[in-house]
Amino acid sequence: MLLRTLKLINFRNFSKLELEFPLMTVIVGDNAQGKSNLLESIYFLAGGKSPRVDKDFQLIKDGEKFTYLEGEIENNQQTSRVVIGMQKVSDGHIDEKIEKKFKLNGLAKRITDYAGELIVVYFSPEDINLILGSPADRRSYIDNSLSQIDLSYRKDLIGYNESLTSRNRLLKRIREGTSRLSELEYWTLQIIDLGQKISRKRSEFIDSLNQKVKMLGESEGFLPGLQFVHQPNVISIGRINEYLSKEIEAGMSLVGPHRDDFLFQANNKNLAYYGSRGEMRTAVLDLKLAQRMFIKDIKGLDPILLLDDIFSELDQKHRDYVISMVDSQQTFLSVINILDLPKEFLNKAKVIKIEKGDII
Repeated sequence: MLLRTLKLINFRNFSKLELEFPLMTVIVGDNAQGKSNLLESIYFLAGGKSPRVDKDFQLIKDGEKFTYLEGEIENNQQTSRVVIGMQKVSDGHIDEKIEKKFKLNGLAKRITDYAGELIVVYFSPEDINLILGSPADRRSYIDNSLSQIDLSYRKDLIGYNESLTSRNRLLKRIREGTSRLSELEYWTLQIIDLGQKISRKRSEFIDSLNQKVKMLGESEGFLPGLQFVHQPNVISIGRINEYLSKEIEAGMSLVGPHRDDFLFQANNKNLAYYGSRGEMRTAVLDLKLAQRMFIKDIKGLDPILLLDDIFSELDQKHRDYVISMVDSQQTFLSVINILDLPKEFLNKAKVIKIEKGDII
């Protein structure tokens, strides 16, 4: 899988950008110049979501009304063209309304039908928040990872979230006495059906990651005893009946995969509480490398690697491992100091310097 070309208009701090890419690309620049924005645009092109912000309007360049992304992708000797356009349709400032459109080879696509044309694994220093952050951060990681490669998972997740919103709205009306309890059955059956499908695939994903990190753990420098512990919030008619009175009182659904979590453990110790910063960095790198292996097993190809200033966070052993790995797949790597990279690697890479949103 290769991203051959990228075109951006009004994305983040880029007014206009057109680039061609070989197998390896190094992006050089000081902080806040646009290195991370370029990697973010590739991630966004892969799935219509940002790894850094929750609100799409934040991706549109300040003072502009729209943004446009276009990429030419080569996959199994076939070429496709992916386009994402977003336009502001209101002026809410804090909660700007956005119209988002997708096209694949000139044909309009729904977001639910858009998956797998471009698959990426993204790693940045902020990924340590997967360990230290909230359960929502970890759920988002799982959802984004699976949605890239599993169209049915993406559709089930969208359907579950829509049904959950409707059910929560109804629970509030039941609490206020404006709706009947019998009206709840349809939405309850919906979230049970979709929720069980989501939980099963999340569990399979975590199990596979654990198998992969055991393989990585045999390599020198990787975190021994690393394990990802899935903590599913099991959804069933019995559990919902058990919590129903509390749900009505709270006006929200208290059972289901929207309350799942998973933990990072090393030798049965929760890294969020007992891990050093170095151990956390290594654990997150191991997670992303395991995800890469998982994708290759499922899709039969290497995903594109987006490595955002990770050398500032890794020791020399892990730097050497990353460098040895990227020869086999397309990689985009951002650095502040180009001297952090070995000369033999730079000789094989295209080097781009970014300054204030412009390619130098």
